[in-house]
Amino acid sequence: MIGVHPEDRAYFSRLIDRAMQNGGPFVAQYRTLDEVGTTRLIVDRGEFELGPSGRAVAARGVVVDMTDRPRGMKIDGDLSRTPTFSDLPPLHQAVEHALALHKLIDVLPEGWRHSADMMLRTVLEMLGNEVAASLKRDGYHPVHLRSGTH
Repeated sequence: MIGVHPEDRAYFSRLIDRAMQNGGPFVAQYRTLDEVGTTRLIVDRGEFELGPSGRAVAARGVVVDMTDRPRGMKIDGDLSRTPTFSDLPPLHQAVEHALALHKLIDVLPEGWRHSADMMLRTVLEMLGNEVAASLKRDGYHPVHLRSGTH
């Protein structure tokens, strides 16, 4: 089992708590530590969806292990600085824009919602496939975190 590194837990907890309260996307960079003492550097991109009560009801995202990133790939080592939207590569910015558009479907006229939702889901699937392919090409390795390990 992998958990958030003890030195990064306070930062990670504050970030996740704030993201759960506010909803919307977040980007986190932190370390994990497993039972045998192996430390990994992680970039976590996700989004919390708030329900009618204003509480987080769903979350989705991707966790990428950056420990063995390709040579020359830079990553900010300052864990106290939360990465911003402008820090994301263009492809990832496109994903964030598409996710933001998804929230706007509810304000469209009723007759347009289904078609708009289908088109946007197609765009999101295409972007997701390209993100996955780009991560694989760049040599990233996925890390699976079990719930309750932060």
